[in-house]
Amino acid sequence: MNARLLTSPGPARWLAAGFTIGSAFALGCLLSRWAPGNPHKASTAAILNPPSLTKQSLTAKATPDTSQPLTDADFADAAEQMRAALKGNTPEHDLLAAAERLLHTARTPDDFLRLVDLLNTVPSDTLIEPIAIAAFTRWAQSDPKAAALGADRIQSHQLKHQLAREVCRIWARRDPKAALDFLESAEPGFARRFGPQVVFSVLAESDPQAALARAREWKNRSERSNLTSSVLQTWAAARPQEALAFARAEPDPRQRAELLQGALSALPKDQAWAEAAAFVDLASPDDRLLLRNILNGWSFQIEAPAAAVLALPAGEARDELLADVAMGAVLSDHKRAEALLDTMTDAPTRETWLAALAHSHLRTADHPRPLDALRLAAELPAGEAQSAVFREAGTRWSEHDAPGASQWIATQPAGPNRDAFVGEFVRGTFDTEPEAALTWTVEIADDAKRQRRLAELFPKWQQRDSNAATAWLNRQNLSDADRASLAAP
Repeated sequence: MNARLLTSPGPARWLAAGFTIGSAFALGCLLSRWAPGNPHKASTAAILNPPSLTKQSLTAKATPDTSQPLTDADFADAAEQMRAALKGNTPEHDLLAAAERLLHTARTPDDFLRLVDLLNTVPSDTLIEPIAIAAFTRWAQSDPKAAALGADRIQSHQLKHQLAREVCRIWARRDPKAALDFLESAEPGFARRFGPQVVFSVLAESDPQAALARAREWKNRSERSNLTSSVLQTWAAARPQEALAFARAEPDPRQRAELLQGALSALPKDQAWAEAAAFVDLASPDDRLLLRNILNGWSFQIEAPAAAVLALPAGEARDELLADVAMGAVLSDHKRAEALLDTMTDAPTRETWLAALAHSHLRTADHPRPLDALRLAAELPAGEAQSAVFREAGTRWSEHDAPGASQWIATQPAGPNRDAFVGEFVRGTFDTEPEAALTWTVEIADDAKRQRRLAELFPKWQQRDSNAATAWLNRQNLSDADRASLAAP
């Protein structure tokens, strides 16, 4: 084996002691500072920071002992050295040494694919990342199509994603048209999945209108909208007013909203809202959706988006947007969320979102707030929306605090809401407390609901514990209709 592939000491133990390889460039800089005389200093730094190469320059820059085609013995030796490096204490340096000659001499797709297969034998992304980046950078400079397809051969999902994007970025800077033509018809893979957005973003940096025109011609309609948004986002990040002016000039309302969404997504949320609110038509569903998307990006904030919405003219559109803010705030500040709903001017809209807010109190994962939910439900008009909240409250409260729910039931007057709550509460408690569940069932005021629930629960208890069920029944002063329901099939 060539002496240049032999491992050497140096700062590799420092690397193994805790240095994390964040990027090829960072590691290249570190390696370039090794002590004078290290035989890998210049060549390893060149690997990790490769210049723009052609096939001719690859041949010209190869050292005499690495200019010949690779042999099976070369790969066998490198593989053996990688296995040894993984067993030793200085794997980063030894792995670089093992791959160095292969990187310098790889020219054909077969060479790079064999190197990829060799890298796949290393069980650590951190160890192979700088080598893989260097290899695919060289490969993309000489044969970007093969490199884009070759990225799928890398076993690591995360590294495969990183390499596919990097190859497409290199290709886009050299020949974006060829990159897009290939990706548009390529077989499914990581380059096909993630590459188009990368290439369009690169193209948008130099010629956003050309990038936009090409994105609108993209054959896959489901991807077209995301690609145009990506172009506008890149454009707006560099020249926001120019991108916004272009988007506003679009005559088709739906396409105009999509273009604006892409441009505004590159701006801070308060600036994006101010830009959008200055020209949107609140009567347009597409424009309202644009504002809602901006609000959705205002994550975990309340006051800023609330103030922005409250500055809009009162009406149905503002109420819908207020509901978005309120529902986003319910987990962090449900009192503030309720206060926002109180500012709504349209009564039916407020009732709809009041019911939604009540249900949200019950659906917090660890600590549902049934009393808050029931308080809001009491403000709703009698009907299905109100009853649905009471039913869900009965279910959720029985799961988290059955004794507390029982105490609440005891304080409620008879009526449809109490019946709705109890009907679900007894279902939730029956498995653990069948006698208590049946006792509460008897107190349902509505005859049909009471008898339906008795017919559902009592036979189950009788099958599980006939003696206890019979003893309970003998203590009850049930009507003939109720007793008949217990015997129903």
